[in-house]
Amino acid sequence: MKENFTSILNNFDKVIAEKATFLYNKHNEPLDQNQILSLLESHNIYDEELVELYSWKNGIFYNPIEYTILYDYSAEGVILPLEYASSLCNPDDGYHLWKKNFFPIIGNYGGDFLLYNSDSKSKTHKMIFLYSKSALSLNPMYSYFDSVSAMLMSITECFNSNVFQYNENSGLDINIEAWTGIIRGINTKSTYWKQ
Repeated sequence: MKENFTSILNNFDKVIAEKATFLYNKHNEPLDQNQILSLLESHNIYDEELVELYSWKNGIFYNPIEYTILYDYSAEGVILPLEYASSLCNPDDGYHLWKKNFFPIIGNYGGDFLLYNSDSKSKTHKMIFLYSKSALSLNPMYSYFDSVSAMLMSITECFNSNVFQYNENSGLDINIEAWTGIIRGINTKSTYWKQ
């Protein structure tokens, strides 16, 4: 039986609260439901999973007095606040780094992002793509997670299997080999893991 999104999100909540408490406590309270819908719809995003995700918590704002390396519970960063993520897609602000139909969900405050594909006509609609400044952006970008659900399930499984271990002094420690195996097994459609 396929797990529903509420159950997936609850499992993610529990594991982050228990195993990355430092970051869990930095999450912002959610915006009003109408604000969430309005911000997502302004980017042509109509996805109940994203609405529920942002109704849970409104991401984590970066505190510039702390090391950016601490802001990571996914191997690519943390969930970004919705209004900040929206601002990154504004073509007038000079920071627009990716194509119009991509929306950042996770970022590490160092130039790497996981982007949601909002193009309903695309074969990869609702998949999550990696944009990496450190790799001078992968061109073409590769799908990284099969969906928002698969992203949360992957992170949860990595923590539950002790593949991810979070230390509030040094950030996220990753068993790379085991991490690759878990992510590849859950995200069977994503091209990044087929390389």
